[in-house]
Amino acid sequence: EGCSRCCCSGVSDFCSELHGLVRVPLTVTSSQLTMHVFSQANMTGTTENISQLPDTLQATALVQKHSQTGPYYWAVPALFTGDKLLAYGGKLSYDFTYYEDSSGNVNLEPQIILMGGHGRKMIIYRNVSTPATGQQGRHNIGMTEHEWKYFSSFSDKPVSRADFMSVLSNIEHLLVKASSDNGLKQTRILNISMDIAMEEDGTHAGRERASQIEICDCPSGYAGLSCQECAPGFYRQKIANGPHPLDRACISCQCHNHSSVCDLDTGICQGCQDYTAGDHCELCASGYYGRVN
Repeated sequence: EGCSRCCCSGVSDFCSELHGLVRVPLTVTSSQLTMHVFSQANMTGTTENISQLPDTLQATALVQKHSQTGPYYWAVPALFTGDKLLAYGGKLSYDFTYYEDSSGNVNLEPQIILMGGHGRKMIIYRNVSTPATGQQGRHNIGMTEHEWKYFSSFSDKPVSRADFMSVLSNIEHLLVKASSDNGLKQTRILNISMDIAMEEDGTHAGRERASQIEICDCPSGYAGLSCQECAPGFYRQKIANGPHPLDRACISCQCHNHSSVCDLDTGICQGCQDYTAGDHCELCASGYYGRVN
């Protein structure tokens, strides 16, 4: 596939490919199978009238009392959210079946929706073909930027690699379409898995080698394979019209040298020492006086 430009969350131009990794499918157990059904009219979702069976989930038409208007989406378990940069280059796979009333109105809403990112939140989607009602189908979705589009965009411009990596670095919602029209009777999804790159060892012998995973030379204050995290002692500060995908720079904790730890999002200092207090260790603690330097 040739050479890929370093992403590194836009803060470094120096990277290399991480070697010694293989693709291992991340799967759910029966205890992790609690899933919600969403609609665009009700993003709260519901688990009512959804059978949570081992390896199989099914929702009946009674779900529609919570959301009268389709299309409906499965929200995959939290196991598949968060930092999933190690899923880059792998597959998201699942089997599914729709049972629908043919008199329903066909909708053209996206099949897969990803929401996430740091600072600047993004929604991207991908369309794939669906089987006829009552027929089981299987999707193997490539987890690279190819064929993904920006949701609610007037342009047909494909998702950039930088934006796709930003979404993968902090997936908040991964939605899989549960109906192809508004005449839903029943929908079923099973065998959900996501390929994750892991270090090769004896337990993963014979698995496919994982490529396309970058490891960056991060500047001070940044950490993670793609510099997607703030290093200890730093926090995220939003920058208007920021030049990189995160749109939030990692800034050193401002604790007057009385703490090296602060909240990642607010910058409020934690564990102030030397009898100091306050959001930035700028005050004397109760029972003490003097001038904080």
